[in-house]
Amino acid sequence: GDEIVAEHRGGTRDHYRAHLPGGDPPYGIGITHVFQGRTEKYPAFEELCQDAAMTPDQVAYVGDDIIDLPVILKAGLGVAVADAHPLVVRHAHWTTSSPGGHGAAREVCELIMQAQGSWGEQLARYGIPPA
Repeated sequence: GDEIVAEHRGGTRDHYRAHLPGGDPPYGIGITHVFQGRTEKYPAFEELCQDAAMTPDQVAYVGDDIIDLPVILKAGLGVAVADAHPLVVRHAHWTTSSPGGHGAAREVCELIMQAQGSWGEQLARYGIPPA
């Protein structure tokens, strides 16, 4: 599916992996890594980890199909979207309540911000008090 997965490393440098519709790299929005047209996702995952000087356990990965399982099994946080294949749901660390393309990425971003303690800060940017 169409997805953007971003990982932020403590304010030092942002690394992104994206697969976007249309085939054009997403210039102008800060994405530094783009892997398209790959039939195997795990080699791209390894390449991204190496380029970003990260270990797999520092990565959150969101997927919905069998092809995503090798990365979901190795990532520190393997996430299945609500409408993922049952095997993906079974092996993921967490499953979103929203299906892919309908808020699942937002759920994952919010989960990560809550875990990192930055969710309240993000809400405050919009004048929203934390719940």
